[in-house]
Amino acid sequence: YQGRFTLDQTVTPKLKVGLNTNYAYSEAYGQQVANSTSGTNTYYASSNLLYAVWGYRPTVGLGSSDSSTNLLGSLNDPALIGNSAQDYRVNPLINLKNQLTDIKNTTLVANAYAEYAFSPALKLRITGGITNIMVETDVFNNANTQSASQYNSSIIGVNGTVSHAPNTTWMNENILTFEKRIHDDHHITLIGDFSEYGNTSGVRSFYGTSLPNADLGLDGIDLAPSGDLSAVSRSSRWKMLSGVGIVNYDFRSKYLFSASMRADGSSKFAPVNRWGYFPAASVGWRFSSEDFMDRFTWLTDGKLRASYGASGNNRVSDFAYLPTIGFPGTTNWYSYDNLAPTVGSAITAAGNYDLKWETTVQADIGLDLSFFKSRLSVTTDVYRKTTHNLLLNASLPYFIGVNPASGYENVGELRNQGLEVAINTVNIQHKDFSWTSGFNISFNQNRILALTGNQTALLSGSGTFFDTRFSSLSPYIAAVGRSVGEMYGLKFDGIYQYSDFDRMPNGSYLLKANIPTNGATRSTIQPGDIKYKDINGDGVADSKDYTVIGRGLPIHTGGFVNNFHYKHFDLNILLQWSYGNQEINANRYIFEGGITTNPNLNQLASYAKRWEPYYASHTIFRSLGMVNAAYSSRVIEDGSYLKLRTVSLGYNVPAAALQRIKIKSIRVYASAQNLWTWTKYSS
Repeated sequence: YQGRFTLDQTVTPKLKVGLNTNYAYSEAYGQQVANSTSGTNTYYASSNLLYAVWGYRPTVGLGSSDSSTNLLGSLNDPALIGNSAQDYRVNPLINLKNQLTDIKNTTLVANAYAEYAFSPALKLRITGGITNIMVETDVFNNANTQSASQYNSSIIGVNGTVSHAPNTTWMNENILTFEKRIHDDHHITLIGDFSEYGNTSGVRSFYGTSLPNADLGLDGIDLAPSGDLSAVSRSSRWKMLSGVGIVNYDFRSKYLFSASMRADGSSKFAPVNRWGYFPAASVGWRFSSEDFMDRFTWLTDGKLRASYGASGNNRVSDFAYLPTIGFPGTTNWYSYDNLAPTVGSAITAAGNYDLKWETTVQADIGLDLSFFKSRLSVTTDVYRKTTHNLLLNASLPYFIGVNPASGYENVGELRNQGLEVAINTVNIQHKDFSWTSGFNISFNQNRILALTGNQTALLSGSGTFFDTRFSSLSPYIAAVGRSVGEMYGLKFDGIYQYSDFDRMPNGSYLLKANIPTNGATRSTIQPGDIKYKDINGDGVADSKDYTVIGRGLPIHTGGFVNNFHYKHFDLNILLQWSYGNQEINANRYIFEGGITTNPNLNQLASYAKRWEPYYASHTIFRSLGMVNAAYSSRVIEDGSYLKLRTVSLGYNVPAAALQRIKIKSIRVYASAQNLWTWTKYSS
């Protein structure tokens, strides 16, 4: 639920004050489908809820040793007992029914202002505001959940956690405006703005495992054995000061000029680099107001504009420039004089005193046109943005002695350039019925211009996503001269067929000498195994043959919206699309063969068309035919889509019917999002 209160009051002819408050409360139940069902298993895809939904076997085998097993009524599949330590599948339905996740969000937003006019030309507006958010997270797992079962890498038993995360942001803006019109020809506006912002955040939580009484739920966390009860208490804060000066001038609304200078100081950077300075300027020409344009009666308005300016980005952690000392559990306990170990501290984040503002310099040329009494309007922009001192939480060498070996750096330069077009039309305009449309499309080209330390490329995304065999691999690359978000791996070259092998006297198959291997030893490769391109020609397709295998950024994106009004009814339909981007369909690494050897793992229907001795597939390898963990173009798919994003139907109660009850307006509406998606992406 949500409530809002707004008050505006004219105290005197020179003084106005106002207040705007909004209070909202929401609760979200149930585990998020993309999250691990147990915090201790976050390295493994098999702890993901949808992994269990897709991978839990739907039936037992006839006449098999577990033919009498009740899979629907059991949390654990008996066939998985003693299986790989990377397989944490349980019955997803039973798991969800016995797992509590309740997230309560309380938000209060309050803003107040006072505006005083010293004269008709000079006024001061002071604004203050606060946003207070409290998120309470309650999680409880009884014995019939994955988290409390044997399918947890750490046997923790019945467990629960209660967490409170307060977050408060405040702001104060002081804007002095001088506005003067001279002889109706010259219009001058001067603006001075001094603002300050601040934020405090924190987490207070406690977590208990091996709870002796599951019937008590979260009320029994305090009964956990002393060694199984842990607490977290931490907080952080940041502040920022900003000063802005703006000059606006126009002559008869025909020739326009604006210039500004902005200075921002952020506590997230060391004192020597705390301040960033960002100038900007723009000019405009409303050529439709020129005398020579009078004959073009079909043109309602036309304006040509150009701008150039800089903006800053300080989105890093609150104390990123300082090394962080933490107490990261038993791994850093220390023993003095052979006594019992005590808690020890360690550096958990590397500091960087040279960290500075990321700065983006943008040049833009735009054209605004309006035709036929504003029934048709077109806006186009051509831009180029160059970002200097890119902020990135980058991987660092392990010899610096920090785990995890990462920290924020200013890593290089990035350029974006493109074209944006927006078209708005009034298709039908009558008393009882109207129809308007809006169309927009954006083209963007992205290029990395430089990386720090004369690097030519940065790899990213390493970690254990599917199982630990992928932990050292990086599926993404950012290379100088190319765009960000490119996928990195081996090029899929089909499936090894019988024709690639020599038949040995004993009936076995040996890969021909002129056929490159897939990284496995030549003698172990069999017909039906996966095949990659040997780009460097050394006869082995391995990490040296990794190359760009896909693009993550679209060629263009856009939207198409239609608004219909009939008497007191209104209908809004929004279509959205993205074209030219590609996606890694990681599900196929597991559910279409893949390297995972977990037994009874349900597979996608496409796996039925895998290579077999009597069926020479060229797209899906035989069972256990992936051999080595590798990212490859085999699972890169077209991520383009057209989505029916929003449909909203509303009704405005007639004003005449509301006058008697002193209500200005009532609107009843229903809306739905993401109703349908057209795409070739198979996931």
